[in-house]
Amino acid sequence: MNVANVGLLTFIMQIRQERNLTQKQLGEMVGASEAYIRAYESGTRNTKPSP
Repeated sequence: MNVANVGLLTFIMQIRQERNLTQKQLGEMVGASEAYIRAYESGTRNTKPSP
């Protein structure tokens, strides 16, 4: 994972928390599963979810 990805995932997690959204709620908003959001925020996944 590169520095840009780390900054982006930190930004997304910070905004999600500031808006009091759960990972599930964010996933529903963007069309991704809770597991995908969790993996993305933890840095274990950095690709687009499949449709």
